[in-house]
Amino acid sequence: MNVHVYPSTIENESRILKITTSLAKSGIFDKIEILGRWREGLPERASINSNVEIVRIKPLRLKLMGRTIERVIAVLSWYIRTIIYLSKHKIECINPHSLPVLPLTVLIKALKGCKLVYDTHELETETISCKGLKRLLYKATEKMFIRYCDAICVVNKSIASWYSETYNIPAPFVVKNVPHRSQIQGDRSNILKDTFNIPHTDIVFLYQGLLSEGRGIRITLEAFKGKAGKHAIFMGYGELSCLIEDYEKKYPNIHYKTAVAPELIPQITPSADIGLSLIENKCLSYYLCLPNKVYEYLNSGVPVVASAFPEMSSFINENEAGWSIDPSVESLSYLIDSTTKDIVDEKRNKILKKNYSFGWHAEEDSLFSIYKEIGYL
Repeated sequence: MNVHVYPSTIENESRILKITTSLAKSGIFDKIEILGRWREGLPERASINSNVEIVRIKPLRLKLMGRTIERVIAVLSWYIRTIIYLSKHKIECINPHSLPVLPLTVLIKALKGCKLVYDTHELETETISCKGLKRLLYKATEKMFIRYCDAICVVNKSIASWYSETYNIPAPFVVKNVPHRSQIQGDRSNILKDTFNIPHTDIVFLYQGLLSEGRGIRITLEAFKGKAGKHAIFMGYGELSCLIEDYEKKYPNIHYKTAVAPELIPQITPSADIGLSLIENKCLSYYLCLPNKVYEYLNSGVPVVASAFPEMSSFINENEAGWSIDPSVESLSYLIDSTTKDIVDEKRNKILKKNYSFGWHAEEDSLFSIYKEIGYL
């Protein structure tokens, strides 16, 4: 059995689901389980397909203690129960998908003699929230346990280089976090413009995803104030949704749409003229990232405005997929003012003609090469 461990409720973990589905299709493992954390309202077990199953481990909940103690007990009990669960099964390969569960999986490797593939989704020691004592503990933990990994997988070459240089190890494997390929359509709807009564001749810039700090939300709001004929639509959820609604009340060209079901995104995104992915340089993890939404925009035939950081800038320029700019109010404001319908149409036509080959199907060979390297293929 192959086990993937991630300390979440496993509701929207698209990368893990793509990886496990591909591994099941390959026939490398007879059975694959994704271990996560249970919460009320979710089933303890849920089948993805005949070979892949989600298993949610219940943490211990004690309501009579203070909130901090209650949380500590819940976390520790989840770890203990996860170890007990895993100790009862025959495991061929274990995959931690985050740094906090790396020590747990190293213990299971020692007990079971299985292989360990560390699939880190970002630079967890270099995120906005990782600072102070937490950062020291994270860095010490990763440095201590990374040497027990049979293989390491990251999401882009810049992060692979960072790991190699920081820990003096061979460069990790790279499996990009791209969505499944969708067929780009030459014709598109006007769903977004019709929803907000925007003239079809105006230009719509779309931001889709988490509405939180560090993602260029405040920059975009300030840059779009009073821009005639140019509209910013924010589609998603998060801590900054109230701020967006405040701007929406003041400025007729700023709009907010609540998050939609994932299956509706391929219908809605193509109706935008330009996609926004202005990540701010708040931490190294952000600086080296290449967000999934960049691929989602291009899969919908929508050119992208992205931050001029290594991975994003390289991708945009190599694929002639849009614009890479400094994530600032001034740079975005200048781009908004200088963008015309003809420019947008030219960028879109280039995307349609290129018919990009990227998509999860193109990453499967890289994924399978990991298991070939450690003796499964």
